Amino acid sequence: MDVQTLSLDEIEALNVRFSDEFALKRGWNEHYMTNPEDDLNLFFRYAPGSRMLDVGCGWARYVQLFLDQGLEYVGIDHSLEMLNVAREQFPKLRFEHGSYRDMKLFADGTFDALWCCCVFGGEPKHNMPNVLQELKRVLVDGGIMTVIMPLIHESDEYLATSKNGDPVFWHAFYDLSELQNVLKEGGFEVVEAFVRFDSGAMSVLVRK
Repeated sequence: MDVQTLSLDEIEALNVRFSDEFALKRGWNEHYMTNPEDDLNLFFRYAPGSRMLDVGCGWARYVQLFLDQGLEYVGIDHSLEMLNVAREQFPKLRFEHGSYRDMKLFADGTFDALWCCCVFGGEPKHNMPNVLQELKRVLVDGGIMTVIMPLIHESDEYLATSKNGDPVFWHAFYDLSELQNVLKEGGFEVVEAFVRFDSGAMSVLVRK
């Protein structure tokens, strides 16, 4: 199956279901995950102000680290089950239910910094220009965005299916140079880009 087989809405519905199931299982407890210290430190260093949006915040894994830096935190995720977990842990913080594809609830230039950790691996590549325009819209001029993706070393995308052939999740993989080019073509300036072999991730920090 290729990217033309399913609509964007259908792909997002699959991704939401996958996230909901992961949240209900509390699946992150089964995996060893280290904090991306280098990415966080760069994010804190380059953010021109305190207003941040955690794009695809999930269960709000890094919230306390952001709060410790004095950042004004807002999270958004398309999975209500993920948000339920986040709200249980941090009931006083703002978590919005919605898609990064269309964030009408935020005015232009609302945020100084966007944190996008392991978010775009479920987005069809042909729609990334539209996604980036929406993300750029909610950033102030000079605002920054951190994008973290799995370190795959090659470009690929496909629809993952179950053993009986049912669609499960859309996978989009980038190599580092391709990810940088996508962000540049979206109108961002690449400030830092590097790989973290120890944790199997790559990161690009860009500025509007």
